[in-house]
Amino acid sequence: MIRVDSGSGTARPEFGLGTAAGGGRDARVSLSARGRAGGWGYVLGASAFDSEGLRPQAAARRESFNLRLHQGERADGEGWSFVLNCVDSPRAEDPLGLSRAQFEADP
Repeated sequence: MIRVDSGSGTARPEFGLGTAAGGGRDARVSLSARGRAGGWGYVLGASAFDSEGLRPQAAARRESFNLRLHQGERADGEGWSFVLNCVDSPRAEDPLGLSRAQFEADP
C-alpha cells in the first residue's frame, strides 16, 4: 500500500510567504496557509514563476493553485478529502533546449 498525503490542517493556523530570484531574470513568489475552521481542515498553496531565460526562446511563466479540504481524518486514514489543483503555463518558449553543438558554441 502506498499513501501520499499533501498535509493536514493544523489546530493553529500557519501561513507562509516565499520569494526567490535568480539569473535570467527569474522570479518566484509563493504563499501557503493551513489550519482548521469549524471541523474542516484546509491546506492552501499558490505560486507564480516568471523567467526571461538566459538565452533567446527560453522564457517561461507558470501559475499554480492547490487546495485540500478534509474532514473526519483519523490516524488510520479514515475520512475524506476534496483536492483542487490548477496549473496555467501561458508561456513556455523553450523549443527542446540546445543541441550539444549549440551549447558548446555559446553556452
